[in-house]
Amino acid sequence: MSTIVGRHSRYDVDDTPFAHGGRAALYRVACGRLALKLFKDPLPIADDRRIERLVAEGREQFVRSRHVMGSAPGAAINWPVDVVAGSEGLAGVVLPLVPSEFMRVGGSLRTMEFLILRRGEPPRAHQRVAVLIRVAETLAWLADRKLVHGDVSPRNLVWAAGAVPKVILLDVDGVHDATTPSTDSVVTPGWGDPRVLDRMTTAHDLYSDWYALALFMYRGLFVTPGMLRKSATGWPTPTLPDGFSPRLTSLLHRSLDHPLEQSSRAHPREWVTALVAEFFPGQPNHAALRALDDLARGRAARDVGAQWQPNQPIGPRGVHHSPPTHVGPTSTAATSPPPPRRPFHRRLLFRTT
Repeated sequence: MSTIVGRHSRYDVDDTPFAHGGRAALYRVACGRLALKLFKDPLPIADDRRIERLVAEGREQFVRSRHVMGSAPGAAINWPVDVVAGSEGLAGVVLPLVPSEFMRVGGSLRTMEFLILRRGEPPRAHQRVAVLIRVAETLAWLADRKLVHGDVSPRNLVWAAGAVPKVILLDVDGVHDATTPSTDSVVTPGWGDPRVLDRMTTAHDLYSDWYALALFMYRGLFVTPGMLRKSATGWPTPTLPDGFSPRLTSLLHRSLDHPLEQSSRAHPREWVTALVAEFFPGQPNHAALRALDDLARGRAARDVGAQWQPNQPIGPRGVHHSPPTHVGPTSTAATSPPPPRRPFHRRLLFRTT
């Protein structure tokens, strides 16, 4: 056990890392709620102001407001809550640990690979769509603040299924202002922006995040095998099923048919609006969800049971109230009508105070 001094506090940290990445290693903090991320190569001092902005957001979300991770768009991002300085630059950051509900049996993270890959046994359409909406809402939150993640890829997004679908965006120490382009671009194989791969621009930017989101929609809606990789004849056009939602088909064609045109890429909020309108317009669209299951898995049509609850409002001092246990549909023999309900599309989105 070692003691690490950050700018906001001191931390007792295990000496043995519990996870490794390409650029960093993670160590558990003794309190059990935090992790120390130590960079293999310290970040330059020039990054100090940028990292401090991320830490300020993290402390607002998780220290002062005490939001539960994944309970709102801003809290669906694994912001650092402290920074550790070194003799040669920024040595590391302190992060909240990802909650256990985002873990699979055995302790590994439930990444988006288990939502978009057939071998990952993805969930039914109602859960896939709900998670995709959460991803779009989170990226819309960043886009509204002109912030770029730069490496939106399956391993940097984890999700929790159940009555309240949630996501967390990881590896955010590279988040930067859209007006200050990065010169250091991390490209996950299969998820790189064609503009970067074709050297039209030097690094991923806001439009790169939007391109990756469109790929998630394409892969997540249809559980489509393979990627949109460049061949000798150029970038391919995605194959979309006949009769699919015209609105979503338009967004997919706009975002993916011309991969070198950044201006046509759909804004994350367009995806939120379109997905809600197609699959949860006032109440779950069971027919559309069944059709999506049939397209994705080739199964016979059957009821998808889209019975999930939206996030609940953040209560006093930022405490997240657990949703009520779902009660099955009212029997057709019931003599009293059900109480009036708010439109489903309003309840679907994140609630914030």
